[in-house]
Amino acid sequence: MYKNRKLAWLVVLAMVFSIVAPLGVGTAAAEDTQYDMSDLVAELQEVYPYVDEIDKDDIRAARTKLQNLSDSEWTSVLDPLVTPLPDEVKNKLGDDGKSAQETLKQVALDAANIYYEDDAAVLEGRLNEFKNKHLSTFEALIGKDFTMNDLAEFLIAARSKLRSAAASEYETIYDLIVEGSNKAMVETMPELVKKAVQMAIDDNENNFSDFSGKLTDIGWSTGLLVEQHNVLVKAIGAPESEDELSLGQKAELALAKAWVRSEAVVEGGKKLTRAATNTLYEDTINVGDEVTYTLSIIGRKATGLVGFQPNPDSPIIRAESDKGTLKVTGLKEGTEQLIFYRDGEDCNAENDWIAKVNITVQKKTSSGGGGG
Repeated sequence: MYKNRKLAWLVVLAMVFSIVAPLGVGTAAAEDTQYDMSDLVAELQEVYPYVDEIDKDDIRAARTKLQNLSDSEWTSVLDPLVTPLPDEVKNKLGDDGKSAQETLKQVALDAANIYYEDDAAVLEGRLNEFKNKHLSTFEALIGKDFTMNDLAEFLIAARSKLRSAAASEYETIYDLIVEGSNKAMVETMPELVKKAVQMAIDDNENNFSDFSGKLTDIGWSTGLLVEQHNVLVKAIGAPESEDELSLGQKAELALAKAWVRSEAVVEGGKKLTRAATNTLYEDTINVGDEVTYTLSIIGRKATGLVGFQPNPDSPIIRAESDKGTLKVTGLKEGTEQLIFYRDGEDCNAENDWIAKVNITVQKKTSSGGGGG
């Protein structure tokens, strides 16, 4: 459970810091002799059960579009990052004959190929290739005294603050994540991650103020990275209407939804268990039984904030909201799936589910008895 939360968040964070973060996530493990690259691959892939197939299609489409962005689109993304760089850093980034912009562009392209691949062998190969290819880029930007292991440790510390960041903005960020439209969710997640990062920097126990200083030294900030990240995702498959999401935003939405799902917990029921994949709950009740379920997201009760949907055509169960819980009654024998989902504008149970419970209703057995 903990691993999935960590991984879902790391993918989201890597998208926000699409220039810097993948360097830490993709290479720090290789510097640790206790860590096997295949283990990293296995952990990264644990996030995929939380991403629907239709969302994976959006991710793949966004990756393809990213590879084909125009020069002007890349300029709008990278110029604000390259312009403030000290000349010494620019020269190091371009010491192989490429411009600094071309070097950072290649980092973003190669990072996308890491995080959007679910084939284990291909992913492991790309991790190793990415590690070896971009070590010099990381050192040019951050220097050798702040290692990739340090950056990875910083990312983990920031991850631990993500739930706190969401909880601290309960009336704004949390509500947008749980109840808002998909567009609101896409716009909210980068800001949430930025807040979590700042909380990690401000935490005196972590001593990560050096990381913020490293960014300042090259004219960068977490705010600048988030801003340019937003420019990038909006440019990937830009829609004709401002009311629609770009392919890049749809890909980010897929990862944000995966994070929310990984932070969701269903409790209650009668014999509630969780499947090995962690994405599906199962329960068994009797005809006539009344049981209650509660949904928590990021450690907060959310049962009354989301939609729920049993099968409306041939109901095996009846579900109704009851004082902050969901009361379910077994109507007849069979199995039916209860779906908790984000019910904001343009959301539905099929695409925006948070948690699923397969409820099997069985005939109530008599307790026996009698005598004479």
